[in-house]
Amino acid sequence: MRTFCCVVTLLGTVLGSLFLVDTLMGQTSAPQQAAGAAIAVAFAILPYCFSRAVDGLADSGRDDLLKVMKEINEKLASSPKTVVPQQLNTTALTRFEVP
Repeated sequence: MRTFCCVVTLLGTVLGSLFLVDTLMGQTSAPQQAAGAAIAVAFAILPYCFSRAVDGLADSGRDDLLKVMKEINEKLASSPKTVVPQQLNTTALTRFEVP
């Protein structure tokens, strides 16, 4: 999936660059050039943002967060001095098993 996202980002960058050159060479007024430049930038930025989002979802940093949450939950459950309100659902934190 990451390779696909990198290819899409690369294609977006190339298309955006070609569109920018075409816009700057073909349009005569500044507003037309500005609109074309904005579209060209969108060709590059939107695939990049999508790729970064996919990388963020596939990141293994979530496992570390789940491990820390599980440790905190175990400490809270084993501490006799801690009073847990009835509204707090601590089982939601233990549903995620860290491999």
